[in-house]
Amino acid sequence: MQISVSIEPFLSGEKAQLRKYIEKIISLSKKLSQDDCQVSLHFDYFKYNLDVFQLVQSYTKQIQIDLHLMSEPAPSVDGFRSVSFDVIDVKSKKNKLLMANLESISDNQFGLVLDLGYQIEGYEDLIRKASYVIIMTVKCGRSGQVFEESAMNLVAEVRAINPQIKIIVDGGVNENNIFLLKKAGVNVAVVGNYAKKCYENDKFEIGINRLLRD
Repeated sequence: MQISVSIEPFLSGEKAQLRKYIEKIISLSKKLSQDDCQVSLHFDYFKYNLDVFQLVQSYTKQIQIDLHLMSEPAPSVDGFRSVSFDVIDVKSKKNKLLMANLESISDNQFGLVLDLGYQIEGYEDLIRKASYVIIMTVKCGRSGQVFEESAMNLVAEVRAINPQIKIIVDGGVNENNIFLLKKAGVNVAVVGNYAKKCYENDKFEIGINRLLRD
């Protein structure tokens, strides 16, 4: 399993603090890559802030970054490993042009985000086209929520529609539930609040390693 560290808990803080956190993630990513344990960065872009966006984008040559577009169009997608869209948005009129240009955007990877409580009916064709699906185990938009185990039922449903698709789980993931993701065959776990707490307690590397090894 791979780990993708969400920087969402730090997005509302000082840019210097965000930069320091990103560089800590990059340092661990480089260290663990020697053991074939991949650590990437997950960026939820939900509020237009060009300075923060450009800061994060400046690191795309140092670490793989997955860009999750929530409610705002990104200034660009250059350098990001992947771009994902909330399913409720990809069928809306405001994203028609974005979807029409999917071929060029998905030169990296194109993904869908299924928020907690959404069903996959009606999205089967998009799931077949997508490189990956993010299954939310909390409601999008706020860190620190509790993992909802029932959302894991979608893993098997998505896999049945597209056996080759990469499945990512995001929301409330920690050392107490990571085994559920591994048992279900999830490819990538996104950790936000868990990683932040480990970082603040000076146990960032220990915490991430625990998720990878357990």
